[in-house]
Amino acid sequence: MSGIPPCSPRAAWLEEAGASPASRPRPQPYEESEVQPLQAPSGSGVGPSASAAPRQEEEDALSFIRACCSRRPKREAQKLRFLASVCDACKAAVADHTTWDAVYFCQLEVAQSIKALLQEEPTDRLDTAVRQKAMLAIAAMSRAGLLPQDRTNGLLRACLCSVFHLPGHEDTRDTDTSLYFKTVEALDSLLQVLVGSAGASGLLELQNILKLLLPFTQRQPEAVEERAMARIARLAAFINTCSLPQVSSCFAGATVVRHHHPEKHRFSMLGRLVGSLLLCCTSKNEGTRHEAAEAVRHLYIFIGQQRRTRLWDQDAEPPQLRERWRARLSLRLSEDGNTSRIFMVRSASPEPRRRPRPCDVRKRTGAVPDKARSPRGPHAAAPQPSPGPAPAPSSPGALGAAGLSGAIAALGVTDVLSFLPQMFMKYLQPSERLGVFLAAVESMRAPSLYSTKLAAHMVDVLAAETDFHSGQVLNIVWAIYRTLPSVRAALALQSLDRALLALASKHPRETVASLLQCSPTCTSVAVTMWRAMVSEPPATERVLRELLRVLMNQSGCKTSTSIKDHPRILALAAARPLHEILLLPSCLEEAKAIFPQLFLALLVQASFTTELTLQEVQVFRKKHRQDLLTPIRSTVQSLKALLRSVGLGSQVLAIEAQGGWAALLSAESHLWGVQVVAREMKELPGSLRATIIRLLAELLSTEDSSWELVAMVFLSEMLECTDLGNELDCVVSLFATYLRSQCLGMQSLVLRAILGLTQRPDTARQTLVLLPSITEQLQGADSDTRTVALPVLSTMLRLLEGRTLSLTALELAGKLPSLFDDESSAVRVLSIRLLLDTLGFVEGSEKKKMQKEVCRSLVPLSFHLHDQDESVAEASREALLGVARFLRWRQLAHLAETVQTCKIGECLLARRRSGAEEYLGQSLPYLQSLQEPLRREAVRFIGLVGRHLVDQRENKSQYICEVLHGLRQDPCESVSSLALQTLLILQAARPRSRFSFRQLCSRLQKAWRRRRSSPAGS
Repeated sequence: MSGIPPCSPRAAWLEEAGASPASRPRPQPYEESEVQPLQAPSGSGVGPSASAAPRQEEEDALSFIRACCSRRPKREAQKLRFLASVCDACKAAVADHTTWDAVYFCQLEVAQSIKALLQEEPTDRLDTAVRQKAMLAIAAMSRAGLLPQDRTNGLLRACLCSVFHLPGHEDTRDTDTSLYFKTVEALDSLLQVLVGSAGASGLLELQNILKLLLPFTQRQPEAVEERAMARIARLAAFINTCSLPQVSSCFAGATVVRHHHPEKHRFSMLGRLVGSLLLCCTSKNEGTRHEAAEAVRHLYIFIGQQRRTRLWDQDAEPPQLRERWRARLSLRLSEDGNTSRIFMVRSASPEPRRRPRPCDVRKRTGAVPDKARSPRGPHAAAPQPSPGPAPAPSSPGALGAAGLSGAIAALGVTDVLSFLPQMFMKYLQPSERLGVFLAAVESMRAPSLYSTKLAAHMVDVLAAETDFHSGQVLNIVWAIYRTLPSVRAALALQSLDRALLALASKHPRETVASLLQCSPTCTSVAVTMWRAMVSEPPATERVLRELLRVLMNQSGCKTSTSIKDHPRILALAAARPLHEILLLPSCLEEAKAIFPQLFLALLVQASFTTELTLQEVQVFRKKHRQDLLTPIRSTVQSLKALLRSVGLGSQVLAIEAQGGWAALLSAESHLWGVQVVAREMKELPGSLRATIIRLLAELLSTEDSSWELVAMVFLSEMLECTDLGNELDCVVSLFATYLRSQCLGMQSLVLRAILGLTQRPDTARQTLVLLPSITEQLQGADSDTRTVALPVLSTMLRLLEGRTLSLTALELAGKLPSLFDDESSAVRVLSIRLLLDTLGFVEGSEKKKMQKEVCRSLVPLSFHLHDQDESVAEASREALLGVARFLRWRQLAHLAETVQTCKIGECLLARRRSGAEEYLGQSLPYLQSLQEPLRREAVRFIGLVGRHLVDQRENKSQYICEVLHGLRQDPCESVSSLALQTLLILQAARPRSRFSFRQLCSRLQKAWRRRRSSPAGS
C-alpha cells in the first residue's frame, strides 16, 4: 500500500465516503490493495513497540470488516479495502486464535457481503479487480477454516457466474486482458484451495465443485462453455499433483475384500464427469474441444493411479514411486496407436495451425503472451506455472497441452470411438458407467451439441458390456423415456433401440418393471420402447414371459400410492403393452409358445379389474387423465389381440356374437362372459385344452381369492371336453379342497362340475372319492349348494355297490330329515325323494338300523303332506308310503295311499305311545314355520300329543298348554283359533278332584312324620 490507513477505521470510512471523487486518485484495475503488515526495522529488538503495530492493524482490519458487513461498501476503493482486510484477517487467524474467533463470529456476514459484491459486478465489462480480490478473500477464508459450509456453494456459484459470463477479451486493451487472466487465475487458485483445504473431505469438495461446473459446459454460450471446461481441465491436472484422500478402490474395478467405504472416499459423480468430458471432446467449439481433451487425459491418469493404489496402503508407496508410475502411464498412453492419434501430434506431418489466441497461449503455457504483457509499470503480474504436471518435451511420452490441442483439432470421431472402450471402460464400475450412459443419452436431444456418433457408440458399448443392477436399469429406462421424444437423429434412435434390446435381453424383469412404472398407460413413447425391446426373438420371449409374471402377480393390494409398490396397478399396466406387442408379426411365434399362459393371465386380469378399489383407479388415472381406455377395456382388447395372433379369429367373432366380450366388461355379468369364452375354447386342439386345464389346476392350487372363482368357472366349462386325460385326478383333488371354500358361490360351482363328471361313464367313478366331502357339507350349505349336492349324492349312490352302498345310504338317511324344512322347495323335494331312494339300498343288518332312522322322519313327512308346494306334498306322500311299507305298517300305508291326512297323527300315536315325547320335540319347530298350513297341522298334532300325555306327564301337559297359550297371537287367525280351542280342550281334560294313589301315599307319609315329631306328652 502507498500509505498507512487512519487509526480509526470508522473515521476513515466516513472520511472516504465524504471526500470528493477528484480529491483522491482512482486506483488502477490491477492495482494491489492488500494491507501489508508493518515490519520491524532490521536489527531492532523485539518489544512492545515492535508487536503493537501488527496487532493494531489486525484490530483495524477487523473493525473495518464489521463496519462493511453492517453497511455494505459502495465505492470501488472501499470494496477492495474490505476484501484486502478479509485476506489479512484470515492470514492472521491461522496463527492467532483471538483473531480466528473474531472472524468466526462474523463469518456468515462476511460471506454474504462477498457474495453481494460479486453479484453487483457488471457482467458486460471487466474494469475492476473486485472479482479477483473477492476470490482471493474466499480462498483465504477457506485456508483458515472460516468459510461457512452452507454458504460455499452460493459463493462459488457467484464467482463462476461473475467470471464465465464476461464478454470476450481478444480485442480489448492489454490492461483488460491482463486483468482477465489475473481474475481467471484467482478463480483457478480458489478452486484448488477449496479442494486442498478440505483435508479428508477433499474428494467431496472436488465433486461439489464439479457439480457446479458441469452445467456451464452444456447449452451455454461458447465462451461460457470453454471457460467452464478450462476450469475442469485445471482441476483434473491439480488432483494428480495434490494429496487427495484415496478414492475407494472398488470404484476403479479393483478386486478387493468386501469392506465399507466412507462417503468421503467415494467418487460418486465420476461416471457423469467422464461421460460429459468425452462428449465435450466433440463439441462444435474448438476451444471447448481442446480443454475437454486435456481434462480427459488428466482424468484418465488419475483413474489409473487410483486403481493401482489401494485404500489401506496409500502411505506404503513413496511419492517418488508414484511419480515414476504416472510417467510410465503417460508413456504407455502415448505409445498406444489409437491414443497417440488423439493426444499427440505426429512430428512427421504436422497439422496446419491457426494463429493462437491470447487466451489459448495463456491456457497452454501458463504465461502471459507478449501482446498481453503490460508495458506500463511494475503492476503487471508475473507469469505463474500451470497447475497441472508438465512432462519434459524431450520425453517420448510427453503429452503437452499444445500437442493435445493440435491433435483434437484434427480429430476424427472414429478415433474417439476406438479409444473409448480401451481408455475408461475397464476402470469403471457399473455405478460409474451408469453416469457415462446417462450423459450420452441426454446428449442426444435435438439439437445435439456433440457428436451423435460418439454418443451412440457410448450407449452401444455400455449397454453391451455392463451388467447394471435393478436400480440402475430403472434410471436408464427413465432417461430414455424422457429423452426419446426430443431425439431426431436416426443414428441416435437406433442406438437407443439397441440399448433397450440389450437391457431386455440381460435384465428382462428390471427393464419391464421400469417401463411399466414410467408409463402405466403405455403412451406413444412407451410403445416405441416396447417395440424396440421385442425386436429380436430371444428378447421377445423374455419380455413376454416377464409381462406374464407381472400379470399374474395381482395379490398384495396395498394402500401405497407408489406404482412400484402396488402389484395390482403394475398388473393393470402390463396388459396394455401386450396389445401393441401382439400386433407385431415378429412376435407371433413367441406368443404361440406361451399362448395358454397368456390367455389365462389376461382372463384373470379381466376378472380382478372389475373389482378395483377407488384408490387403485385413482392411482392409475392420475398419471394420464386424458386416457379414455379403461383398464378392463384394455385387458379385453389384449385378449382379443392374443386370440387373433394365434389364428383364433373365428372364436373372437363367435364370442362377440354371443355377447361374451360385452359381458366381461360388467361386474354383474362377468362370470357369464367367462362361461361364453370357455365354451368357445372347448373347440381348441386337444393339446392346448389339456395345457389350459393343467394350468387352471395349478392356478387354483394357489387358492388366491382374486381369481379362484373365475378359474373355477372356466375349468367347469372345460371339463365337458371328452379327452380330459391325466388331468382329471388333479382336478378331483382340487374339488375336495374347494368344497370347503368360504367364497360365495364356490361350493355350488364345484358341485355342478362334479355333477357333470358323474353323468359321464368315463369319469363318474373317479368322483366317488368326493362323496364323504359332499355329505359333510350338506348341513351347513346354503339352499343353492344343497340343490346341486342332492342330485350329485343321488347319482353317486347308484355308482356304489355292496356294503359300501348300504352304509352310505344309512348315513344319508340320518342327515336328510333336517333338509325337509329348507326354505327352497327344490331342496325339500330332492331330500324327500333321496330319502325314499335310500330305503332300497340297505341290506342285511343295516335294515334294522334304517328302521330306527326312518321312524324319525314320520312326523316331518306327515306335516309336509300339507306343504303349500304341491310337488313337496306329493313327494312327502310317496315317501311316507315308502317308509310305511319299509316298516311293514299297513294302516299307515293305507292312510298315506288314500291321503287320509287327518288320521295319520292318531295312527302314529296309537302305534308308538312311548314316542309321544319324541313326536312333541319334532313338532315344536313347525310352530315357527313360515307356512300357515304347517303351523296349523303342528298345533293339531301337538293337541293330540297333549291328550296322550295328560295322564302320564303332568309337567309336559303344562308345557304344551304354555306353548299353545303363546300361539294365540299368531298372525294367522286360523292358527290362533285352533291353538285356543286345543288349549281349552286340554285344560278341560285335566282331572280336578281325583287323587291318585301316589298322591295319597305322599300325604300319609307327611302325616306320619308330623305325628312322630310331636312331643311325647302332648
